[in-house]
Amino acid sequence: MNAEAKKLSKKLKKLLDIVENQRPGYLEAIGYGISTDAIYAEFSQRSIPNELIAIYSCIGNPPSLTSKVPFMWLDIVPLFEFIPFCKIKKEINEFDRKRLAHEAYDCDWIKPDMLPFLKNESGDFYCFRTLEKDRSIHHIYHDEEPYCVCPDLSSFFDMLYEMYKKMSSLLKMMDIYAVTGT
Repeated sequence: MNAEAKKLSKKLKKLLDIVENQRPGYLEAIGYGISTDAIYAEFSQRSIPNELIAIYSCIGNPPSLTSKVPFMWLDIVPLFEFIPFCKIKKEINEFDRKRLAHEAYDCDWIKPDMLPFLKNESGDFYCFRTLEKDRSIHHIYHDEEPYCVCPDLSSFFDMLYEMYKKMSSLLKMMDIYAVTGT
């Protein structure tokens, strides 16, 4: 893993730690990281962006999704969860088919360099661009034009970390209020 992937992985681990603190068992539910060798083996036919290496070195495959895991519990962004490692190639292929279908209708806003990493049950994605000078994060909602959420994955992880940090403070205040009534 190169220095850029290590830096992203470190930020993601920091984010996952605060999520785990708020939802004990989250890390186990999303699966622990995959070895770099396994990541490279899975994508042997394709160059692997640092972003995918960073994500899948921190998360992996859920042990199993049982009824013990609440529906909303796996979300890292409301209604969106990381695509499990065991499904990422299938999701990338489906995403490419969706892009090609849109191109057939002269709708070229899903770019060939976009790779999904978060997905919801409705088939919406968060993707990152893989151009040398554009690593921006985009939200793709149904058949609407994607919009840029952050300039890169590092900023995206920072934004989520701050969101969870504020949520943690709010939860602590609510706990204090529940105990003291003030």
